[in-house]
Amino acid sequence: MDHQRLRSRLRDLPSTTRWTIGTAVFREPESENPTILLLQRVGLETTFPNAWEIPGGQIEETDETVAHAVRREVLATTSLTVANILGEIEPMSWESKGSSNIQLNYIITVHPGSSVKPSPEKYSDCVWARLEELDYLHISPAMKTVIQDAFIFLADME
Repeated sequence: MDHQRLRSRLRDLPSTTRWTIGTAVFREPESENPTILLLQRVGLETTFPNAWEIPGGQIEETDETVAHAVRREVLATTSLTVANILGEIEPMSWESKGSSNIQLNYIITVHPGSSVKPSPEKYSDCVWARLEELDYLHISPAMKTVIQDAFIFLADME
């Protein structure tokens, strides 16, 4: 994991890129059949309407660090509180509207006992999905790769 980047502020990252974070939240990560939290984008989204994705969002100028952005976005999009950032997986990059975008992806744990409440402005539903269920959900190819990488990371931790 790039601990230096986690301690970085938005101004420390290349300004030619729009920086976002993604968080792989697992329920019962130590079990034989862990499930990952996926949120369904609202149907009014211009890109990937109704698609499933991991929680996340844009790193903002007001975030003290990238780690702060991870915690803030998880709370804002799910009402869950981050307990630990366990690791980092391969970033996802794409071009849109003439700008470069990079999503930094982290494996996290959340404090137990809280229920998921997706942000209604961005998400219409949530599901805890197993790896074998991904083929039955509408997920962009790039996001599916991120999710599969998260499951691989989790398996390698054992």
